[in-house]
Amino acid sequence: MSWERLVSVADVEAKPRVVRSGSRQLAVFKANGDVFAIDNRYPHEGYPLAEGSVDDDGVLTCNWHNWKFRLHDGECVLGGDHVRSYPARVDDGFVWADLRGPRVQDALRGIRRT
Repeated sequence: MSWERLVSVADVEAKPRVVRSGSRQLAVFKANGDVFAIDNRYPHEGYPLAEGSVDDDGVLTCNWHNWKFRLHDGECVLGGDHVRSYPARVDDGFVWADLRGPRVQDALRGIRRT
């Protein structure tokens, strides 16, 4: 696994944060006591997903076109394409995410790692 420290938990208490890791731009959320890391790029038009809103069920709504994504797995529940999600955890007051790529066999079948 390739776990990377992204941001302190305190920094995502009030609102999501955007974190860069190499060529990736991630949106890090805390919702319902859990932490989540997803690609920050809205698949439809590229807008920043960190500016969206999250409901009590952990569903992120994009402010531009109302597409909805489950934070825990990136599944699009209203709209079109899914967004990439990354396993996330809290350790020693920081949010960590596993940023390794999907397995080749999963990528070929269109399966996102969660």
